[in-house]
This record gives sequence, structure tokens and C-alpha cells, in this order.
Amino acid sequence: MQLTKQNAHLYEGKTLDAHRRIFQNYPLTVKRNGLGELMYVDTTDTYIRIPDENDMVNAVYFDFVVG
Repeated sequence: MQLTKQNAHLYEGKTLDAHRRIFQNYPLTVKRNGLGELMYVDTTDTYIRIPDENDMVNAVYFDFVVG
């Protein structure tokens, strides 16, 4: 599955993980930042913007939702 700006609201407050962890510090948690934007947070507590579905270079993939 792929996390995009268009589907991020479905995963707000949930933790995303992958069997094959590539490019990010998994698990990822989808949260709102101080301005109310949905972003994902990695294991280093870094808030990262969720890419648009057309941005395949910065795509965020996950296999399952935890909690």
C-alpha cells in the first residue's frame, strides 16, 4: 500500500509498518503537526510531509497497520 496526501486521513493516529523496510525509519505514525497538516513521524520523532500520489520518487510504502 502507499501513503499519500489523498488517503492520509484514513490512517490518522495509526502506526504503519512494512515487512521490507526501505528508505524510512519504520514504524511510521500519521499525526497532525502544530499547523494542523497531516504528516508522518518516524522513529526519530521527525515530522515528514506526506507526498502527493503523483510523487513516485518520495513514495511511502507500508504493508500493514498496527493499532
